[in-house]
Amino acid sequence: MVKISIFLLFLTVIATTVQQSEIPKITIEAFKTGQVRVYIPHIDGIKLFSFHANINEEIERTEPGTYYKETNTRDGDFWVLNFDISLSVGDIIYYWVYVALNRDGLFADGIWKVKELKDSYAPLSKQCTIGVTTVNGKTGSCVGTVIFEDQFVGPAVDTSKWLVHHRIPTYSEPNFEFNSYLNEDDTRFFKDGSLYIKPIPLTNENDVRGLLNLTDKCTSNKLHECIYNQKSSFILPPVKSAKITSKFSFKYGRIEIKAKLPSGDWIVPILELEDKAQTEGENSPKVWIAYSRGNRILKGNGPDDLGSRIIFGGPVIYPTEPLRSKFLASKHGRSPFSDDFHIYTFVWKPGRMALYIDNEVFGDISTDHVFQEYSMDVRSSWTDPEAPYNREYALSIGVAIGGLYDFPNGYNSDDDPKPWDNTERNYILNFFNARNVWLRTWHDDEVALKVDYVKVTAV
Repeated sequence: MVKISIFLLFLTVIATTVQQSEIPKITIEAFKTGQVRVYIPHIDGIKLFSFHANINEEIERTEPGTYYKETNTRDGDFWVLNFDISLSVGDIIYYWVYVALNRDGLFADGIWKVKELKDSYAPLSKQCTIGVTTVNGKTGSCVGTVIFEDQFVGPAVDTSKWLVHHRIPTYSEPNFEFNSYLNEDDTRFFKDGSLYIKPIPLTNENDVRGLLNLTDKCTSNKLHECIYNQKSSFILPPVKSAKITSKFSFKYGRIEIKAKLPSGDWIVPILELEDKAQTEGENSPKVWIAYSRGNRILKGNGPDDLGSRIIFGGPVIYPTEPLRSKFLASKHGRSPFSDDFHIYTFVWKPGRMALYIDNEVFGDISTDHVFQEYSMDVRSSWTDPEAPYNREYALSIGVAIGGLYDFPNGYNSDDDPKPWDNTERNYILNFFNARNVWLRTWHDDEVALKVDYVKVTAV
């Protein structure tokens, strides 16, 4: 304990050092044999590596933790610490590390959730193949390196990683959603180890009349998205929901999201990539990672069912048809995709996009010299063979309701007709007036999008 006390005093003193370097990537592995291995790759100048952790209990940087070790000797190309800790899937390691690098004292805090227990140790080998991924405009990421990750253990959204939307999109392109996006605890929260994004219906007439003023925390630069005064049938959004967008952007990579999609009429999950620079404005292209409507059955005059047993993914180069769905891949399921958690994977490389559900491919889409002939349709000049997917995109997660493009006219949800016409003036009022019908399908937390984790790696 004397050694630890001296060490912590040493850390306190050097914590004031201006850190001009970044800490190397920390890797944690848990094994079925009851061991945990923690390591970082060696870079010139490292003199000491220290790891402090609690299991399923938060840790402060000023405390040593239940489990702590340090080493001033590297193991080949790595600095390695081994612990005898018997873990189970679902356990959470709260930790902080310290690295003495040249004259800098580098700290990092972290949370690591056990997703799997490995069978046995594998030899560590330092190999780096520089990939094609760019991150926030920078190149040089090693293939397989995790460039963004959130395990959503809470208790709050990490605002260093995410922008939490607070705005009114109801009368804005591209989708004219029937909901507001509010940075409030009832629309986004943590439960059972997952992030919940839950739409909340406003059922009273007074809720959709008058003024909605979000100017204090508004995240939009458009005035009508920050403050809106109800005008005749153009009511206030009858549902409040939530949406978050990553502050990091990237071009090319592998995205893995474990999520349970929402269930309920006229609900749409948002698991997509959005053009970070909004090059074409509000109608800029995007990519759907997993898109499935919440209606259990959604049929028109034909046999096609657009309900929750079909999932879509791929590039959406314009919000309206025919370019909205022209390049999408789809997959039919035996049961609604909203019934269970699934792992949705999107692999984006030069010239190609691939989509997976639970490691089974359902889409393989060429992006090389494919979209140029449509550039005039979206008011842009796409001369690059990869355009418009030759730029960085950000990841968005959320839940949207209704809108003018997500649900085509002439479709019934089971036996209930769609309560609004996308071309009529009273579209949103008609949706609100039918609330006693569609609310019958909204059941507690089943309407929420639940996200266990998201991970982006370089390719």
